[in-house]
Amino acid sequence: MPVIREAVFEDCWQVADLQRKFGLEPDTPEDWERLWVNNPAKHANVPIGWILEEKKQVVGFLGNVSRSYDLAGKEIKAVAARGWVVEPDFRNMTVLLLSKYLNQKNVDILLNSSSNDKAYHVFVKMGSRTVPLNVYEKLLFWVTNGQNFITSVAAYLRMPPVLSRGAGLIGAFFSALPVWGIDYYMNRKITILSNRYVMRVIEPDMIGNEFDRLWEIKRSEHTRFLADRSSSKLKWHFSKEAFDTRIICCYEQGELKGYLAIAKMRNGKTDFIRHVIIDLIALNDSQLVVEYLIASAYKFSRSEKAVAMEILGFNDEIRKVVKGMKAMGRKSFPTPFTFKLVNKDLSQDQFEKKDIWYPSLFDGDSSL
Repeated sequence: MPVIREAVFEDCWQVADLQRKFGLEPDTPEDWERLWVNNPAKHANVPIGWILEEKKQVVGFLGNVSRSYDLAGKEIKAVAARGWVVEPDFRNMTVLLLSKYLNQKNVDILLNSSSNDKAYHVFVKMGSRTVPLNVYEKLLFWVTNGQNFITSVAAYLRMPPVLSRGAGLIGAFFSALPVWGIDYYMNRKITILSNRYVMRVIEPDMIGNEFDRLWEIKRSEHTRFLADRSSSKLKWHFSKEAFDTRIICCYEQGELKGYLAIAKMRNGKTDFIRHVIIDLIALNDSQLVVEYLIASAYKFSRSEKAVAMEILGFNDEIRKVVKGMKAMGRKSFPTPFTFKLVNKDLSQDQFEKKDIWYPSLFDGDSSL
C-alpha cells in the first residue's frame, strides 16, 4: 500500500519528474529553495507539502507554500496549494492527499489559486469556498503588436507556417488602425498625467524602503485581506528569473503613490512573448494613478515587442478603470481561486463579502 508522508527537500527531483510527466511546469531545486527555504513568510511547523509514495517511489505530491496576509492591521498566516499531481493508478488516494492540506492546523487560512477545473471542483466539494468576485471570468488585454498577435493566434491554432505568416501580414493591416488608436490614447494619457506624476521602471532587487511606507499606508486604508507587500516580501515574490519582472512606479512630488508589476511570459507553442500584470497597487485606488500605471505599462510592453499585455483579477473598481482604457476581454481559462478558514477567530461572513478581497495573480502561488 502507498503511504502519505510530509515532503522533504530531497523529494524535489522525483516530484519534478512526476510534474513533467503530466504536462505541468516542473519546480526545479532552485524553485524549492526559493519557495520553501528562502521564503520570508515561512511559518513555523508548516510542511513543504505531502508525498504519496509507493516502494520509495513518489507517485503523488501536493505542495504547501507559506504566504503572509494582512487584515485590519493583523497578520494572517496563509498557505497556498501548489503542484498537485498524482499518478493515474493511485488517484483513488487523491482525496487523502488533499485532506492533509485541508486539515492542517498551524495556519489561519488555506488558499488555492492555480488549480485546473477538475481540481477546483474537488476543493469546493471538500469544503473550500470560492472568492466572492466574478473577476476571474474574463481576462482583459490590449494588443501591443498586431502582426505578431495574429501570427501567434494562427500558430496556436496550428495553421501551416506559410498561412500563419500570411495571416500575420493580413492581421497587421487590419489591426494597424486599432493599435495606433490605443497608442494615441495611451500616449495622450501619459502626456496629460506627466504634469502631475513621474514614472520609473525598476528591477525587483531595487525595491526599497519607499515600498514599506506605501504598504503601511495601503494596509490602513480599508479593511481588506491583502497579501503582504512589504519590501522583503515583494523582492522575494518577484525574484523568479524566468518571469523577468519589472516594477513600474508612479511618483508624485517624490512620494511613491503606486506601482505595477509586469512579468514576461513566453508561449511554448508560438515563442511569442506577452506581458502579464501580476500586481497593481495605488493609494486609495486612485483612478489617475491606475491610469498612469496602465498607460506606462502599455508603453513599456510595446517597447519590449510583446504581442499583448494582459490583466486578470482585481476588484470591480480597478477593473472599471481598466475597461475604460480600451481594454478588450475574453473568457479566461483559470478557475476562480478558493479559500478555507482554519482560524475560528476569522469570520466566514466577513470573507463572503466581496469588498474584503483584492484578488490578483499576486495571490496564492499564481505568480511564484
